[in-house]
Amino acid sequence: MINFRYHLVSLIAVFLALALGVVMGSTVIDRAIVDSLRSRIDKVQHNAELRKDQNDQLKSTVDQLNDYIAKTAGFAVTERLRSVPVTVFAVRGVDSDAISSAVQLAQQAGARVPGIVWLEPKLQLTKADDVKALAGVLGLDSKNVKTLRAATWQALALPFGALETSVSAPVTNNPATSAAGSDTGTTTTLTAPPIDEPSAKALLTKLGERGFVSFEGVGDAGKDVALADLPRAGGRVLLASGAGAKVTDNALLVDLARTFSNQNVETAAAEVFADSGKADRGTLVQPIVADDALGKKVSTVDNLEMRRGQVVAVLALADLGRKVVGHYGIGGEASLSVPEWWRP
Repeated sequence: MINFRYHLVSLIAVFLALALGVVMGSTVIDRAIVDSLRSRIDKVQHNAELRKDQNDQLKSTVDQLNDYIAKTAGFAVTERLRSVPVTVFAVRGVDSDAISSAVQLAQQAGARVPGIVWLEPKLQLTKADDVKALAGVLGLDSKNVKTLRAATWQALALPFGALETSVSAPVTNNPATSAAGSDTGTTTTLTAPPIDEPSAKALLTKLGERGFVSFEGVGDAGKDVALADLPRAGGRVLLASGAGAKVTDNALLVDLARTFSNQNVETAAAEVFADSGKADRGTLVQPIVADDALGKKVSTVDNLEMRRGQVVAVLALADLGRKVVGHYGIGGEASLSVPEWWRP
């Protein structure tokens, strides 16, 4: 009598026969295919090991070059900024180590640069209390973010301009360089009253007291230094923003550069990028380069996160003293990787 157990045994026998056939076919009939696949696998593995060895060699070479750049940076900038007052403004959130390294290198170049003026996250002006507080410090009856920021940049720039005579300077928000999503197409103009050096220092101090800016000393030169003690007329300025910036305004760097430039302050603007690639590098300095007038007055560097970028930033600041302006880095907007040599 045929029952379920019989059918089960029959099915198992059939599957065992099929399996045996597959094994025999793959080991006897298609041995050439197996050998070919094994040969390809061996070739791929060999190529992978070769590429790994080449990558290891390239990494070692890059590490050696970076070490060389780091150890010769001081030699490259020596005496380039002897006794020149320099102030560094950076947006909080960017790589602080890169900014500090740039300051230390400027100090090695002989510059009188005590530290970093940080533009704090409160300048994002997303809170009504911050808007009200900033308007109060500036003495303005306005809640417009662009107007308040423009007035703030003016307050930062005025003490570094020519304060020997009173100035009445327009604060203009250029619609061509407005950040995406802002009120593009409108121009906000604010005329600042004449200001003297004590008033400018007092205003800068108030901005610090209310948390819109702060000062971080670097090294011995930065000890016991306050915002009101920073270099004034005749100095040079390095502006820095980039990846991680807590004030997310793509027009910030160009607006700052334009404001300082309008005060006849010798200015360089630098971008701190997130990695070593070129994609999207230079986005923040591009509007400066693209502006026919501003691009001829303000130098730019698009790789301040790199040691070589920090060297170039110091050399670019030195070149400004010779009225030489350049756009440096490794991105698409850079025309040179480093300034031309000259005898100090």
